[in-house]
Amino acid sequence: MLGQKAGRLGVGNASGDDNTYQHSMTIQVRNRDTFADIALGAVTSGDESDYAGASCFIYQIVSDNGVENVQTPMLSAFRKNMTSITFAVATFNGYTRARWMLSFWS
Repeated sequence: MLGQKAGRLGVGNASGDDNTYQHSMTIQVRNRDTFADIALGAVTSGDESDYAGASCFIYQIVSDNGVENVQTPMLSAFRKNMTSITFAVATFNGYTRARWMLSFWS
């Protein structure tokens, strides 16, 4: 029977007033077939302007495909024999929280 074997879940935060701030997280994976996903969880404005910019994305994947430095925003990906993945959370003039999830299929 095929199915998900295990998973990991975590969060990343970024905050900055009147500037842009990015925080990245690299998760080590031991050569597993992996589905990765990231999504925004919270965005708040840092001042009275009620304006805040926020984004989250996959920044880099290392797998059987080699090292992939992601050029366009990617929110999810499946790779065979993944060894690491880097997620990023960015914010402008506020606070941003994103959750990331890894599902292992081998």
